[in-house]
Amino acid sequence: MKYVKKLLVFIIVTGLVVITWLFTQDNSIQLTPFVGENSNLIKVLPQEERLVDKSNAQQPLLLHAHESSDELYEQANKIRICRRVPKTQSELDTWAERAHANDEYYEIIDSMHRKFKMCLGIVDRDGPYVDMLIEAAGKGSDKAVSLLWLLGDVELVDELKLKDVPRDEQVSRRQAFITTKYRLAHKVALQGGENSMLKLISGFQHLDPQTGGQDYVKSLAFAYFFVEVVSNSDVFGRVEWTIRDLEGKMSSEEITQANELTRDFLAQHRAL
Repeated sequence: MKYVKKLLVFIIVTGLVVITWLFTQDNSIQLTPFVGENSNLIKVLPQEERLVDKSNAQQPLLLHAHESSDELYEQANKIRICRRVPKTQSELDTWAERAHANDEYYEIIDSMHRKFKMCLGIVDRDGPYVDMLIEAAGKGSDKAVSLLWLLGDVELVDELKLKDVPRDEQVSRRQAFITTKYRLAHKVALQGGENSMLKLISGFQHLDPQTGGQDYVKSLAFAYFFVEVVSNSDVFGRVEWTIRDLEGKMSSEEITQANELTRDFLAQHRAL
């Protein structure tokens, strides 16, 4: 009888231990769940951290954070070109018939056929190529800056969706774009971007977005900066001519200011 009681006690104690162990294991599994059979282990965050993550996910993100500036520029440029190219062979044939009927130049017709072949692999022809160019320029693409400066008013109205917005908003958004392209050109120019320097040398002779007027001092400063930084350029002579032309229009005080600004540009360039 004694042995029977001892055996019962042993069985009860053992059962309690097993139940406790199973309960502990069950809780541990809930704290570190798997999603799918072969997925990686996912850490479960406290509620506060999940809210923070959700909040961060709603913040503006780069469209193509893992792509290089050159890759972004190439994609944006292709989308821009292909936006206006026939999508099917039938559409191309119709376009070509009209072009021949209108005695269009052979070079233009041939160019369209070459673009058609290039664009066959482009799926998203409606991609936001202006945004992509801005992102590429922000990453240091001198080519992207140059293309941003080539976009005309008609194209911008279309791409920035300005056609149906009130005139005040149109003006505001255009000004914002101009300010952005000057800012990006300034950034890339200081990194040694030749195209960006040339855009600013020319641009400041007509408009400084900060003042709404001309700024020969900044134009001359970037021209001085160009000849200090750029070598073996095909446009070197043109920049030197621009320097002489600007100096002939400016006072000695303005030229001194330009030299001081150039020294600042050079210091920033060397620090990069």
